[in-house]
Amino acid sequence: MRKGIRYAIDFGDARVGLAKSDIDGILAVPVATLKNDQELIKNILKEVNETGCLEIYVGLPKHLSGAIGQSARKFMLAYLSISQVPLVNQLQKP
Repeated sequence: MRKGIRYAIDFGDARVGLAKSDIDGILAVPVATLKNDQELIKNILKEVNETGCLEIYVGLPKHLSGAIGQSARKFMLAYLSISQVPLVNQLQKP
């Protein structure tokens, strides 16, 4: 595994959890709980750009129907249009 800081994003309807790993990618600690609003991407980019992030893991909430949560999907599309830091999708089973 390459050395570098990684972030993880956990989506909720009202809030989004943000965690950051150590440089070895072994231990992650909570960084912030952010409002899931129009400022979300700006707030995440601010944090990510300050640390030189290697990649971001995005938890994709999966509903009982099997559908992926729309909030996470919208975030990923908007984020990819403005940032070069790679996203890694992680499915979350109900």
